[in-house]
Amino acid sequence: MKILLFGEFSGLHTNLKKGLEENGHEVTMVSFGDDFKSLPGDININPNKFKNKYVNFISFQLSLFWLLRKLKGYDIVQLVAISQLVIPRGRFGRYFVNILRKRNKKVYLNSCGDDIFVILGFIKQEYSPFQNEIKAGLNWRLFHFCKKSEYFNSKRIVESLDGVIASNSTYHNAYHTFENYKGYIPMPTIVREDKKENIVNEKVKIFFGIGSRRPLKGVEYILEALKKVETVYPEKVDITIVEKIPYKEYITLFDECNIFIDQACSYSYGMNALLGLGNSKVVLSGNEPIVEELLGNSCPVQNIKPNSEDIFNKIEQLINNQDLIPQIGSKSYDFAKEFHDYNSVAKKYELIWNQ
Repeated sequence: MKILLFGEFSGLHTNLKKGLEENGHEVTMVSFGDDFKSLPGDININPNKFKNKYVNFISFQLSLFWLLRKLKGYDIVQLVAISQLVIPRGRFGRYFVNILRKRNKKVYLNSCGDDIFVILGFIKQEYSPFQNEIKAGLNWRLFHFCKKSEYFNSKRIVESLDGVIASNSTYHNAYHTFENYKGYIPMPTIVREDKKENIVNEKVKIFFGIGSRRPLKGVEYILEALKKVETVYPEKVDITIVEKIPYKEYITLFDECNIFIDQACSYSYGMNALLGLGNSKVVLSGNEPIVEELLGNSCPVQNIKPNSEDIFNKIEQLINNQDLIPQIGSKSYDFAKEFHDYNSVAKKYELIWNQ
C-alpha cells in the first residue's frame, strides 16, 4: 500500500513508518517537528519559523494548503490529530480533510493529540492534565477547544473519516462512542534486541525529562517529590533532570538510569514511557485499571498520581527494596516486546485499514 502519515507527536508515526516499511509498504511522513524535539519526516514544515506567533499561525495554515496539492494518490492517509497543530483551524480544517478524502482512498484519524473530545473525556475523570493547566492560568486552551462551533466542526470532520484508532486509554475514552471507531492499538516503539539488565550499582539512578507544557505532565509534583527524595536519601540516589532537549540527544541520556519518570497526570502512559519500558527501566507514569482492561494484560508501569507525596512514596519503596528494580525492569522489557514492538503494531494497523 501507499501510505501517508500526516503529523508526528513523540515518535509514534516515526516508529509506525519503520514497521510499515519493513512489512513492504511505501510510506511518506509529514512532520511539523513537535516543538523542541525536532522530529524529522519525509516532508517537513516548521510551524515556528517566525518570532511573531500570529505570523507563525498564518504561515502554518498557508503552508498546509500549499502542501495539499501534493497529497494525492494514497491508499491510506492517517492524521495524528484534528487540532490546529495538524490541520487548518475551524471550517478550513473540514475543507482540508474533505479534499484529502476526495484525492485519496481512505482517511483515518490516529487519535494522539488534544481536541475537544479528548478534553470532554478528561472532564469525566477524577484527575486530568487540564486541571493543572487551569490552575496555571492556561484557561484559554480549555475555552478554545470547548466552543460550540469547535465541537460541531470537529464532530463533522470525525464522522466523515473512514475510521478512528486510539493510541491509549485517553483517546479510547474520547472516541469509543463514535460509530466509525475502530478500536485501540498500542503505541509502537523500537525495542532493543538484547534484554539489558537493570542493575543498581552504588546508587539508584533516577531520570526525568521535562518537556513542554509543564502543567500538563504534572512536572511540579514530580520535581517536588524528587527534591524530597534527594533530601531524605542523598547517599542512595543519583538524580538526572533534563529539559527541552532534542529527541536524539534525549534518548542517549537515560541509558544508565534505573528509574525513568514519565508523567503524573494521566490515566495511561505515553510514547515517552515506552522508551523506558523498552530499555528495561522501572517506569513511573499513568497506569489506572483502564489500561489493563484495554490490553487484557497487567502492565508493569508504576502508577503515579498528581500528588508529590504519592510519587515520593513510590520512589521510596523502590529505594528501600532495590531487589525489585531488576525484576520490574525485566517485566518492562517483556511487556514492551509483547505489546508495543513497532513491527507487530504496524500489522494491527494494516488489519484495520484493510477492513
